[in-house]
Amino acid sequence: MEFYPALIIFFVHPLKGLLNGAFIDKLVDQIARIAKPNVGITFDFGHARVASTHFGFDYFSSELASPYINSLHVYDSFGRPNNVDRELPYMFQLIYGLGDLHLPPGWGNLPLEKSFSNLKISQAFMTLEIHPGYKDKYAEGLKTAKYLASLINNNHMGEVRRG
Repeated sequence: MEFYPALIIFFVHPLKGLLNGAFIDKLVDQIARIAKPNVGITFDFGHARVASTHFGFDYFSSELASPYINSLHVYDSFGRPNNVDRELPYMFQLIYGLGDLHLPPGWGNLPLEKSFSNLKISQAFMTLEIHPGYKDKYAEGLKTAKYLASLINNNHMGEVRRG
């Protein structure tokens, strides 16, 4: 058996110039071609929503990534790209619901329950990414994240990962 150091390819923010990860189908194709068990996708629900809004693809096409997901970044937002000003203070981004807000899960309008229900993964690291301005809501966010994790469809656990 060969052992490889862990490598994660991130679903990157679409407006920062790293576009390969902004298109789920291209990212999945790249991971499938690499075909190493230690190479996977960190799926960021907020970035996926912003990318789908910005580039006009179906957010739920993210299901294609399920066999390759080994890490989840969880928070809420409104899925609207910040095309106004990258230096816009957080307060104004929040007022207009722009960009990567890192709200506690349930505070924005990301379809998190449906997204988690559609995931078909047997295990993954989950990172709860909440803006420090909401630190008094971390416990609430953790409770919601645990609930969301319970929705993951792991009925396929005997399936072999593609690639």
